[in-house]
Amino acid sequence: MTQESKLEELRAKHGLPALGMVAVVDGKPQEVGVVGMRKWEGTERVLPGDAFHLGSETKAMTATLIGQLIDKGKLTLKSTLGELLPETPSAWKATTIETLLAHQAGLTRDEPKGKNLLYLHQFTGPLMQQRARWYRERLADLPDETVGKYQYANAGYAILGVVVERLTGKPWEQLLTEGLWKQLGIRGGGFGAPPVVWQHLCEEKKPVPIDPREKADNPPLMGPAGRVHLPLGEWAKFVAAFADPDHQKILSPETMAALTTPVLGGEYNGGWVITSRGWGGGRVLTHAGSNTMNFCVAWVAPKRRFAALVATNIVGDEASKACDAAIGLMIRQYLKPGA
Repeated sequence: MTQESKLEELRAKHGLPALGMVAVVDGKPQEVGVVGMRKWEGTERVLPGDAFHLGSETKAMTATLIGQLIDKGKLTLKSTLGELLPETPSAWKATTIETLLAHQAGLTRDEPKGKNLLYLHQFTGPLMQQRARWYRERLADLPDETVGKYQYANAGYAILGVVVERLTGKPWEQLLTEGLWKQLGIRGGGFGAPPVVWQHLCEEKKPVPIDPREKADNPPLMGPAGRVHLPLGEWAKFVAAFADPDHQKILSPETMAALTTPVLGGEYNGGWVITSRGWGGGRVLTHAGSNTMNFCVAWVAPKRRFAALVATNIVGDEASKACDAAIGLMIRQYLKPGA
């Protein structure tokens, strides 16, 4: 049975509209495999060049932009919000870049106290202005949690987006499209709902398509935390830098190591969960992404110069099970653990 037929078997078994995967082997992206339809019960098959929503896989890209500014001497991991953004309220002035990258800055909510996510969709104007306004309103509240305690929060990475915009004078989106992505030769990417691969909710165990023309994503101002969509082969170009850190050119070796090493007693840093797996030769990086209508996951084994990436255009338990199984297919094919 071919890998594509195995992938199709997984897609059908778990009732997914589409499922795609790609591996990085010896530091190089391999051929993309995709099966299924762009839209549940639709007529257009998903293609290898179609973009999938990456959700919180976006965070590693935002962290990389921070890393590039570190390499340029614009800031350090110990730089504080008070130093970088003078308007920062006193309760947050001592917050460091390091605690934001590690989800230990005392943040939990994305929206100001008393507001909901819909409120953030109502912001208008240039995105840099939206983010600056959101920053002022959000940090008018006191910390939600004890600083130094791990609490996953999109708000921390949105703040990192405000930092990179302030230090460069350019929108976060432009820093990706004309900076990092161009540097890596990444094409076909964008922000928000993917243009042709429909997103789906799962209701009563059945996919429900969501029109991409609607506000079917996180608010635009939260982009640095999770609004990127990319074809899987293009996403692999980015992840390949982490799979083969000795040969990547987007960060200095020192900064790459600093962003992929556990800090402050936790397991999270730089958009990655840092853990260990035997098949990876020890330390590995992983992260999942979802905007509640898509799901994807990445596993990276730098000691093996290997990565496995999977995405689907629906969310739910079956989506995560299928993605985990597809990761296993690639690990067995390329690393042959136990052989």
